[in-house]
Amino acid sequence: MAMCPACNGLISSMRACDGCGQSLKIYGRIYDYQDDYSAYEEYDLTNETKSPTQENGCPHYVGCEACKSSYIYIFMES
Repeated sequence: MAMCPACNGLISSMRACDGCGQSLKIYGRIYDYQDDYSAYEEYDLTNETKSPTQENGCPHYVGCEACKSSYIYIFMES
């Protein structure tokens, strides 16, 4: 079974922001923001909705608290 480093708390920040150079913060999986209850659903249920381009990765919202920029970053699962 693949394991996402962001979902499992192995990393809490990542590369620098393209806009200001500050460290980006990981806000959570994009699936957790789809509806009111998706954050409480089992990981395997929300993982089934992945597109073929996200087959080996786990997409997360990441953002910069300094300049308020946000991005979607796909973490490779190992």
